[in-house]
Amino acid sequence: MRKKRVFVENAIVGIKRYHILINKYRGKSKEKFDESIELCAGLWNFKIDFNKKITC
Repeated sequence: MRKKRVFVENAIVGIKRYHILINKYRGKSKEKFDESIELCAGLWNFKIDFNKKITC
């Protein structure tokens, strides 16, 4: 249970590094906000995968 929680918390912190969850979204389109979140999550996942390949 702890490992899952740590993994989820690290993912949230990683997405916050892009400031999409920190700053207030001022756009009118909810779809653009959702796309921004997906893009940040994708970039974060790419970074995690890239780091795993380098260390292996």
